[in-house]
Amino acid sequence: MSGMCNDPPRSKIVSRSWALGLQFVLLSSLLLGTAVPTVDAGEGPTTPVSVAQEIDTLLERDWKSAGQRPADPATDAEFLRRVTLDLVGRIPTVAETRRFLVDQHPAKREALINDLMQSRGREWHSARVWRRIWMPRSEAPDFRRRAQSFDQWLSTEFAKGQRYDAIVRSLITASPTPAVAATDPTSADSASHKVTPALFLATSDFEPEQLAANSMRAFLGLNLDCAQCHDHPFSRWKQDQFWETAAFFARPSATEKGLADYTLTITGTDRQVAPRLLTGAPPQWPTVVDHQTGRRLLADWLTASDNSFFAKNAVNRYWASQFGQGLIEPLDDLSQPESALHPEVLQVLSDAFIASGFDVQFLAAVVVRTSWYQSTSRTNADGAVPLPMRVLTGEQLYDSLQVTAGMPPDRFDLEHSEKNWNRREAFVALFPNSESGDTERSRKQVLAMMNGAVTEGVTNPEASPLLVGLQAPFLDDTSRIEALFLAAYSRFPTENELKSCGDFLAASQHPERLSQLFWALLNSTEFNTNH
Repeated sequence: MSGMCNDPPRSKIVSRSWALGLQFVLLSSLLLGTAVPTVDAGEGPTTPVSVAQEIDTLLERDWKSAGQRPADPATDAEFLRRVTLDLVGRIPTVAETRRFLVDQHPAKREALINDLMQSRGREWHSARVWRRIWMPRSEAPDFRRRAQSFDQWLSTEFAKGQRYDAIVRSLITASPTPAVAATDPTSADSASHKVTPALFLATSDFEPEQLAANSMRAFLGLNLDCAQCHDHPFSRWKQDQFWETAAFFARPSATEKGLADYTLTITGTDRQVAPRLLTGAPPQWPTVVDHQTGRRLLADWLTASDNSFFAKNAVNRYWASQFGQGLIEPLDDLSQPESALHPEVLQVLSDAFIASGFDVQFLAAVVVRTSWYQSTSRTNADGAVPLPMRVLTGEQLYDSLQVTAGMPPDRFDLEHSEKNWNRREAFVALFPNSESGDTERSRKQVLAMMNGAVTEGVTNPEASPLLVGLQAPFLDDTSRIEALFLAAYSRFPTENELKSCGDFLAASQHPERLSQLFWALLNSTEFNTNH
């Protein structure tokens, strides 16, 4: 292990008195804990617990018919790390881990879910998840600044209890600012909530054709792309249907009566089409028509509770973000229900989502309470279905690195610190959102984790709060190793790990040994994946 860390010499940047203070704070957080309160999960046919139980029954039935069975339950450590990553976007702190693992209350998982759903980072992380679902292009460098502004707006909407259908309406009917986007695509467009939702329009270049394709894909799970140029022989959708949908986003022109005229010319032809819903029905135009009427009419139909694609698409895409695979694959082809892996699960969860009033927090609360979510990702050969592993996103990885070192994630003061924002975004840009279920890192990403400035900072024995605290002379190596494993893996080390790491530290008491051991843990698959 001694050859695993080749970091350059580090200058001493902390005083001894400050280090002792950090040791005291760190040790207090490591050694002290309080019992987790119990939570009343509620009763009724559409509570998160009842819906999760119905889903469990359906999944077990489907697996049994396929000669499979559910995987074994996850350990408390596995569940704690996974649910914290999925609900707030980071791994748990050492204090949170120790407190949860030593608690013996049978309802502690329910209490943990409740605490995380109410925590400070919940809305922020949820905003990141849904933005990526709706607007994959927002991850591009040209949109990073505006994506941050959008995340702040969306997290505020979630915090206010805004529902999914209302938010989608805001995206489709936002006031466009094409002039600003064309001259400065990285502009944050100010903090105005009226402007920020226009990111959806901007990522489609404000073009009716792109907006039609992206809206149907993102919000209904329907792929109209193949119909843009011609009637595809194997597609349900025809060319006229594509352009009739795009016409809702057209820039209307004035008629003799002074009303806006919504028509769009099909590219490569002289034919013009008027807006028409995919159902074939013409929209019900109001007496007074303006430049947003078309988009408002489309949003009314798209977000209606009786539009089965709307709820099913949201459920399917969120399920894929949590399990690495949708209930229907591919995600943008819900018009082919025969491809559903678990059609009844999709229906039950969609119905519950509608009954909740399109509450995204309710959707998350159901998923994390299912038995499959709370099962292990460890594979075995007896027909069990393990939970899929997922690579950490760039944001999860950065914030988790901060947490392991005992530092708060920078995301909560980004608007106050340009330096913090630049450092975080430079790191995140190296880890673009990967495909669902992918657990591989590129060579560039591996090198960033091995030798990058962020890893250098959190493993610095003179600057990392964790490592500074662990140099206290009254700690033995067993306590130090336990703290490192709790920080990086959210679990205690095994006997074999304790022995091998103990032998490594015993070879030298130089602080660099702690740094090298910590570096090795952070560069492991166990740290870099959600499992």
